Amino acid sequence: MTQLELFPVQSDSLAPADPPALSELTEAQRARVGRRLAYVQALEGLPAGACGADAVPAAFAAVGREVDDVKWPSLRQVRRWQRLLRTSGGQVAALADRRRS
Repeated sequence: MTQLELFPVQSDSLAPADPPALSELTEAQRARVGRRLAYVQALEGLPAGACGADAVPAAFAAVGREVDDVKWPSLRQVRRWQRLLRTSGGQVAALADRRRS
């Protein structure tokens, strides 16, 4: 008997869960979603090829001032949020932190 026969995997269990509706999120979660979306939009608003050493920190600093953020996220983290938003079909609620819900 093989491993696959002992522990069958259903394909539905591997699919990503649908994000919650914005109305289901707490006020704190909605604030985090708004913050994350602001950084993603700042990154996407940069001209093509402008993701250099000066452009990204300047854009993130501007967002930080706008949302009263003293320490902005890394470029890598914002790219994760960007990818999450894209894979969710543009559903903003996908940016909610599910670990704290």
